[in-house]
Amino acid sequence: RENGKVVGIKAGLPEHGDEFDIIIRSNVVIISAGSLRSPSLLFKDLLKQKKRRPTDLPQLGKNLTIHPALCLGALFKQKVREKFFVPQSSGVFNLGHSNFILEGYTLPVDAIPHAFGTLGLHLKEIMDNIDYFTNFASMLMDSTSGNLLFAPSGDSFPTYFLNQKTVESLQQSASLMADIFLKADATKIYTPIHGFERITGPVDAQILRSSKLKPWHFKLSAHHPLGTCRMGSTIENSVVNEFGQVWGEENLFVADGSIIPGPLGVNPQVTIMSNALRIGEHISTKVL
Repeated sequence: RENGKVVGIKAGLPEHGDEFDIIIRSNVVIISAGSLRSPSLLFKDLLKQKKRRPTDLPQLGKNLTIHPALCLGALFKQKVREKFFVPQSSGVFNLGHSNFILEGYTLPVDAIPHAFGTLGLHLKEIMDNIDYFTNFASMLMDSTSGNLLFAPSGDSFPTYFLNQKTVESLQQSASLMADIFLKADATKIYTPIHGFERITGPVDAQILRSSKLKPWHFKLSAHHPLGTCRMGSTIENSVVNEFGQVWGEENLFVADGSIIPGPLGVNPQVTIMSNALRIGEHISTKVL
C-alpha cells in the first residue's frame, strides 16, 4: 500500500532456499485464492493497516458453506466398476427433495479405505472383488453455515457444525441409496455411518431409515466451499459489492467462490467462471 491505497502484491516463499520478496505493482489487485484463503489474505492486509482493522469487515470469514456429501458403496455379482472415467452423468432425479441430489462417480481404489473407514477382512473383500464394487453419493444443500477462525498470524481454520436438518437429509439420502443398491441386486452395501457399516438386506436398510442418528455417526466429505467473502449490498451483510470490489477499497477485488453468497446445491464451477468474467468486464470498462 502507498498512502492507504493498494498498489500491488508483495510475496515470498519461505523455507525453500535463499529467501527474498517479490513485488508486483498493479493498478488493480484481484484476489482469487478460494474460500479458505482469500479471507486470510484480506485479514492479513487489514492487520497491517493503520486506518482499518479486521472488524471493519464484519462478515469476513463468515457464511462458509461446503455441500456436505455422503458416499455409499456396494458389491454386486456382476462387474460394475468403471475404471476409465468419472460417470457423473449418472444421477437420480425427481426425488421430491430440494436439499440433496444423488450422483455417481468412481472412487479411486486408494480412496476406498478412507471413504468408508473399512479395514481388515472387510477391506480385503472389497479389494479382492474390486471390479464388482461401485459407489454412489449424495450431495446436500447446506442448511447451516460455518466460519473461518483467524489466528493472530492471519492464518485461518474452518469450523462447521451439522444441524439436525442436515442429519435427517443425510439419513434420508443414505436410506434411498441403500434401497437403490438393493433393488439393483447388490449383495452387500458399505456405508461410512457408525453402526451401519455394512447393510446386507432390506431389514438393515429399514433399521437405518428409522434409527435416531446424530452428527457424529457420519463420516463425510466436504465440497465446493463458498461464501466467506460473499457479495452483497452493504458492508454489514457482505465483504464485497456486486462487482467483487472490497468495501472501502478503490482497486481491490475478489473473484472466486468465496464471493458466492450461498450454497448452490450443484457444482459451482460454471457460476464462479461466469461471475469472474462479469467482474473482469466491469474492471476493464469501469475501473481501468
